Amino acid sequence: MSKTAVVFFTLLLILASCFIAGCSSLPFSGSTPAPTETPNKIAAIATGEPTPDLAQRYNFEDILSTFNSPDVINEREVTSINESGQNVSAKKHIQYFRGADLDENGDAGSWTFIVEQGNRYSIITYSIRGATTTDTPGMIARPEIFTDQIVTPRGLFEKNHAVIFNTTRTGSAVTRDLSLSGGNYTLTISGKGMPRILVIDSRTGALISSND
Repeated sequence: MSKTAVVFFTLLLILASCFIAGCSSLPFSGSTPAPTETPNKIAAIATGEPTPDLAQRYNFEDILSTFNSPDVINEREVTSINESGQNVSAKKHIQYFRGADLDENGDAGSWTFIVEQGNRYSIITYSIRGATTTDTPGMIARPEIFTDQIVTPRGLFEKNHAVIFNTTRTGSAVTRDLSLSGGNYTLTISGKGMPRILVIDSRTGALISSND
């Protein structure tokens, strides 16, 4: 056998071995690129971008962390003059909020806020569709909610876990809606039969009343 034939036969064996060992699966220029990391969903929703996950839940504290960001809903921002005479974004004062379809951790499928900003009243909603703002007609007379003085929805669920997840009346398949106004949380738990309604002190997390 000639030297050329030996070299050719050797190369053929090497190529066959690579194929069997999976060399053909190595990435070449025409291969599909590896998936990139999923963007932060809270950041996306704060800037008005919808998120694709229909089962997504949003943590109340994460939403609050973006609430007064200058990047949130810029076209709706209201400005005011500060002590230095500068034109700045007016702070949002929360008067009411509601979470819909809460899970066992107190995270919601959507959060809706009524806010006052520079004598302008708006409804701000964070959901699967992104962040949206709608102006409200007239003035809404509600006391301001100071979020650093209340128990968070997650803390509320942890503190009242036994009563909230008592399924003897509502069954195991339920939906939970939570709202805060006037110093008290109202948690509505819907399942079989009449909805359960729990009223809970927003500062202490203590149960005030229920229709159980």
